[in-house]
Amino acid sequence: MIFLFALPVMMLLASCTDNITNMDRTGYLGEPKTLTASEIRSEALPGQIKLYWSAPVATTYEYMKVSYVNPADGRRLTQVVSRHTSELLISNTLQKYGDYTFTFQAYNADGTAASPVEVKARSGKAPASYAERSRTRVTLTASQLSTLSTATRRPSSTRVGRRHKSRYRNTSKSISMKNTRISPSNTPRATRETPTVSPHRPTCSSATTARTGRR
Repeated sequence: MIFLFALPVMMLLASCTDNITNMDRTGYLGEPKTLTASEIRSEALPGQIKLYWSAPVATTYEYMKVSYVNPADGRRLTQVVSRHTSELLISNTLQKYGDYTFTFQAYNADGTAASPVEVKARSGKAPASYAERSRTRVTLTASQLSTLSTATRRPSSTRVGRRHKSRYRNTSKSISMKNTRISPSNTPRATRETPTVSPHRPTCSSATTARTGRR
């Protein structure tokens, strides 16, 4: 009985295996050919590198693998593009690392690889960004806190007015003193003493005294 049940199962498995083995593969099965370096162009974008090329008129590959080494951590990254794709955008790149080396390698539908081609490209300057790495909790005490007291005394309007008045008076006084001219009429003149002529002196002495007074 057991043999009768096992025989159909074995025949079913054998037929499935044949179907899998004889399954038709679709896609390009010819010899793959990678694009040349002159056919691949690049454009530097802010924090990105754009790679683009013209899709071949005749199919020479089924898909391509584009790989490069990230200089930030040394990891090798790979992206797969189909034969219908004509551009690839590489994000999270930095200008400070200089040239990025990209390796293009074409494959056919069977997985047969063509010869790789290397292309160098540079990234544009990435915009500045800030990331929070850690957060520390700080506990404050009551002695570290202060508030503005409502009882703080401020100068009253009367005091302010008096202060301004006194300043105005001092200023006006200094200005009036600067602008005041001393009139010659207010200046006391030196009094001239007229010599008295003694009657007992000769007349020539009087003439001499008169001449001296004119001087």
